[in-house]
Amino acid sequence: MKKIAFCFLVFLFSISFSDSQAANRDVVLTLPAETVHAAIKKILPLVIPTQGSTMQGQLIIESIDQLSIRNNIISVRGVLGGKNMTVNAMVADKPFRVQLGELRLPVSCDLLTRFDRQTRNLFITPRFTERGNGQDAGLASLLGGLAGREYPLELDALKQLDFEVGTRVITFTMQPTNIIGQDNALIFYLQPQIRPAASH
Repeated sequence: MKKIAFCFLVFLFSISFSDSQAANRDVVLTLPAETVHAAIKKILPLVIPTQGSTMQGQLIIESIDQLSIRNNIISVRGVLGGKNMTVNAMVADKPFRVQLGELRLPVSCDLLTRFDRQTRNLFITPRFTERGNGQDAGLASLLGGLAGREYPLELDALKQLDFEVGTRVITFTMQPTNIIGQDNALIFYLQPQIRPAASH
């Protein structure tokens, strides 16, 4: 079994790192929309940071029912919940506060993705395509406070990959070079770098 694992590893290196040109090639990781959807469902409910002074309270993504990916846009349908929500607005040049309290409403949202090659960070910008049925007085202001802003996504989970060969562990550090959304999938381009093998 160890011999088979070793031969596979040698084969992997021979096709990926046989010369300097090959060493610069990216590892391409494709995550279908169904996989992205399942991964997000595992971390729900998820608290959304309420930035700025427009909105206050705790806003929570309770569920995601549908998810699709096209042209660097992740389209989702789900349910937003809120606790102790207030929206600050200006009426006739005077500050006005709308008390929403607790709420729970279905929303449709397009998440525009942008990969910054310089900082190697992925950003999303929400754009709400539906804003409920208009019964909540402060709903438009609440969603408006979230839309049009870029939010960074943590990519730490992608930055290291470990291969175990016998009692040795070979670690690859993965630097993202591009992330795109197309054909109902997220595609990650990762530049691998090998660390010295360590004993397990």
